[in-house]
Amino acid sequence: MESNKDIWIFLSHSNADFGKVREIRNYLEEKGFRPLMFYLKCLENEEETFSLIKREIDVRTRFVLCDSENARKSVWVKREMDYISKEDAHRSFLKLDIASPVDAINRQLDEYTNQTKVFISCQSRHHALFKHLSNRLGKYDLGVYPKLHPDHSLQQSLEQVRIVADGGFFVLLASSSAIPQRQLAELEEARKIHAKIVPVALSPDAAAKLREWFGKFDVVPAFADSGANQGVMDDDIADEILWKLFPSGTISTFASNFKSGKIGPRDEEEASRLDKLIVRKAENSGNPSALDFLASCYEHGWHGLPVDLRAALALLSEAIHVDGRTDLIPRARALNARLQAEARPKRRFPWSFMKRIFRSKHNG
Repeated sequence: MESNKDIWIFLSHSNADFGKVREIRNYLEEKGFRPLMFYLKCLENEEETFSLIKREIDVRTRFVLCDSENARKSVWVKREMDYISKEDAHRSFLKLDIASPVDAINRQLDEYTNQTKVFISCQSRHHALFKHLSNRLGKYDLGVYPKLHPDHSLQQSLEQVRIVADGGFFVLLASSSAIPQRQLAELEEARKIHAKIVPVALSPDAAAKLREWFGKFDVVPAFADSGANQGVMDDDIADEILWKLFPSGTISTFASNFKSGKIGPRDEEEASRLDKLIVRKAENSGNPSALDFLASCYEHGWHGLPVDLRAALALLSEAIHVDGRTDLIPRARALNARLQAEARPKRRFPWSFMKRIFRSKHNG
């Protein structure tokens, strides 16, 4: 695999499994990843330790649970799992049974880490779009292929397709219902090697054809009116592909990292695009989890949304009354109490009255 020192993985494990987990860490490092495993004895304060652990989890885009009997008994592993399970959106996650044979563990790790590889199949006339997508996706922990001269042969192309085997992504950019033979050959190879196929339609005709092949909900519609700005359209296509490649929690983590620069370079423009993408997808979804997520965004001012407690309460109320999310009732009550407290007129201290008392005493 091509070395990439910006692929960050948090390894949740029991200290009793330190030797076994260290082998997993070493394997990942040899493949060019940055796995983090905690073994902290220097911090005696448990809350201080867990605060540090939470900060490290927050900036990691990928999370691997090193599952074992020891891990299931570990208070620390339980706290880490509780922490990520309470996130508003799930991030990239792998549960790894470390009691399995080494070969089986390595195969699981290979399939998981292959998710950082993306092959983009397109026609030569879409070279500018391919370059733009490569630049955008290259800001993430992704390796984008093909990395070839424009005049490369089909055989060379198929060799690069094989790089995304077993867990990698094959993005098919189709501009019409007549898919060129070269792209069909690449698609067939992607199917053979069990790549995850992301069909992207660049026109209504292409959308109709791809939906026949892959199903309505698997196709990314990436076209607009002819008057649309091409640069905007190219970025919109990149956004839609990112949404297919990453869980929403991983996208949220990337947005936070781009804002803060804690891991990797700061990129406020990219962070803003991700914020808008996350909010738009949640609004379009309208499912109870999305309503809960949007309520949190309005409550705390996350992802570029303003703090608006009334909007947050309205979203929670919809999830409760329409979708039966009774678990959200305590939050809704707490929000309602805050709104009532803010609406209640504040009693001002009667300074004028105190002045009259002071004067009367002074004059007397």
